[in-house]
Amino acid sequence: MIRVASLYLPQLPIERLRRLGRSAARPKPAGLSIRRRFAEPIDDNPGACSVSKASGWRPGARWARDDGQRPDQSAIDALPAHQRPTMREMGRRSESAEHPFKAMPVDEAGASTPSAPALTWTTLWGRPTILIARTGQRDVVTAVCPVALELGLHPGMAAAHARALVTDLDVRGADPDADRAWLERLANHAVGHWTPTACVAGPDGLWLDLTGTTHLFGGEPRFCRRLLRFLERLGFTASMAIAGTPGAAHALARYSGAAITLLPSGTETQAIADLPLAALRLEPEALLSAARFGIERIGDLYPMPRGPLAKRLGLATVRRLDQARGMVAEPIVPVVPFESPRVERRLLEPIGTPKPLVR
Repeated sequence: MIRVASLYLPQLPIERLRRLGRSAARPKPAGLSIRRRFAEPIDDNPGACSVSKASGWRPGARWARDDGQRPDQSAIDALPAHQRPTMREMGRRSESAEHPFKAMPVDEAGASTPSAPALTWTTLWGRPTILIARTGQRDVVTAVCPVALELGLHPGMAAAHARALVTDLDVRGADPDADRAWLERLANHAVGHWTPTACVAGPDGLWLDLTGTTHLFGGEPRFCRRLLRFLERLGFTASMAIAGTPGAAHALARYSGAAITLLPSGTETQAIADLPLAALRLEPEALLSAARFGIERIGDLYPMPRGPLAKRLGLATVRRLDQARGMVAEPIVPVVPFESPRVERRLLEPIGTPKPLVR
């Protein structure tokens, strides 16, 4: 049974810039701090000890070897710092801090735990942010942050119109090559950690072939939650859908409205019937022609004959519809993180017997 996951990152260009700016603004350590630079040297390696830490003394302590009388702690604290006995003499050792991930709650069927309040986009950016790119003779908005989206801005509108609607607007240049490079890095990470078959799906997502791999992570629901938490720690918002076909997973990840969508195989036709026609990844000309004929949902294409449908909306529309429903295969071309080593030697004459290979 084929299971394909579609990972959708709606705010990839904006959040990538935010992450880049946050990394650049992080101060770099310039040597040792003043406190650490002038701190007294501490002997913190008393060696292995067979006595538990909860016991009253350690065999390596000087006071335990001499007379067995434990010194008064108040008297030791009254001494100057340079006259106090070392930690080895006291038979003590500093303990390492607890691992930060030990305090994380266990993933139990998606049970939510109270966490710190999330930062708002206004707190992170300070003002609405959009990305623009040069198209012909004008600048077009390619990505907007959620704050700008609430103010009425959207991708595809002219940059001059966006500036007229919102005066205090942070305008930055789009970099689709950098976004593509980040997706390729994520796909290579997926090949090494999640599934051997992954590829970039457009400018805002990935395809992951999860056939026979999700049981290694505790099932599909737990794998999805784990992947979304991983991206959340990196600072990216994402949604994910798993279905029996790449087209259905791609459509549900972007238009279902849920962060995680798990669709049983064989139910793709009913699941995508109410989605808009743009979920089929059609060309703009096909979408414009469909709007002229009053076709808005994918389910409107089901009763139409194939001949008139191909003539009105093109053969690509019929192929995308069949791929999403599982009637036509849509292979996933995986990324190859490295090239396999290969050695080649050319011989003067063809080899007819295995004897020349032994030499």
